[in-house]
Amino acid sequence: MNKKWLLSLIVLFLTPFAIIAQSATANKDAGINVAVTDFKNNPLSHEIIIFKSKVTAKEYQGLTDSTGKFSMRLPVGDTYEVLIWGFNDSTSYTFRYSNAKR
Repeated sequence: MNKKWLLSLIVLFLTPFAIIAQSATANKDAGINVAVTDFKNNPLSHEIIIFKSKVTAKEYQGLTDSTGKFSMRLPVGDTYEVLIWGFNDSTSYTFRYSNAKR
């Protein structure tokens, strides 16, 4: 009976730490959906999209599928330079990615 009581006490003590650890890492990044089209709204497939952090200089990249789309996760609260590497040319944009609710 003593071992069950001790085990219950340990589980009860450690549970709040597990919950706090999960909630602390939950909002560090968020999913984004990317769609790349030309000026006539035609999807651009096999385009390499690079998100380069202005703070850490770390790069995150994805490749569009046959419909010009892909999904990925990015850390929130950073500013990114977005590079689009296409077959014929490349383009660069800058944006800030935040987790603000609409």
